[in-house]
Amino acid sequence: RAHALLAGASTDGSALERLDPELPYLWAEVDHAVAHDLAQTLEDVLVRRIPLCLRARDQGLSVAAAVAARVAKRLGWSTAEEARQAGAYEAHVAASRRFRLRST
Repeated sequence: RAHALLAGASTDGSALERLDPELPYLWAEVDHAVAHDLAQTLEDVLVRRIPLCLRARDQGLSVAAAVAARVAKRLGWSTAEEARQAGAYEAHVAASRRFRLRST
C-alpha cells in the first residue's frame, strides 16, 4: 500500500506531510481513501480509513476541517456540504467522548 500511496501522491507537496505529528498517517492517505477505498464522508475517512478518531489525542479535530476541504475537492462537495461533514464528524467525536465518560 505504501508504494501506491507514494505513486499517487499529489504534487502539491503537502501529500507526504503527516496529518498529526505524533502519528504516521499522511495527507496522501486522505487522497487514497477517496480515490481507491471509496470513502464518501469525513467520518469514513477519519474513523475507518485513517483512524485518527481512535489514535490521535484530539481524535482528529485539529485537522478535520482541512481534511474535509481536501475531500470536498475530490468529491465535488459544496461549501455547505463540507461544513455539514465537519459538523457531523465533531458530533461523532462528542458522542464517543460521552460514551467514554459514562463507561468509566
